[in-house]
Amino acid sequence: MTDGAFSDDGAFRPLETWDADAVMKLFRERLLARLIERHAISEDLARRLLAWRHPGFSAHVGKAIPFEDKKAIEDVACYIVRNPLSLKKLVFRSRPNESGAPHLTESLCDSVGSTARRPCCTAPA
Repeated sequence: MTDGAFSDDGAFRPLETWDADAVMKLFRERLLARLIERHAISEDLARRLLAWRHPGFSAHVGKAIPFEDKKAIEDVACYIVRNPLSLKKLVFRSRPNESGAPHLTESLCDSVGSTARRPCCTAPA
């Protein structure tokens, strides 16, 4: 994300500060609206997601990275495009659990540091 915007006259107008909470809420609302528009989720599901106490989204507002610092830019870019989890560790079954969510394999639960058996985790069939 940039630290400002261009005005109609072409001048760049920097922002002094970012409100991370406002950025997160705006991103969440626009993403959910886009998912509804594309029929990827229902309006009811979007309403329920918006009602969650912990929104499941975040926005980090850190120091600006100078254009010349190619290594830092590359590090951030690699972080942004990484997968949050390995799809090889998800097992989709014809009968989802009660919540409709896919079952997670034992290896995924182990990778997040679980020592106790979690109800979401089942051994692959």
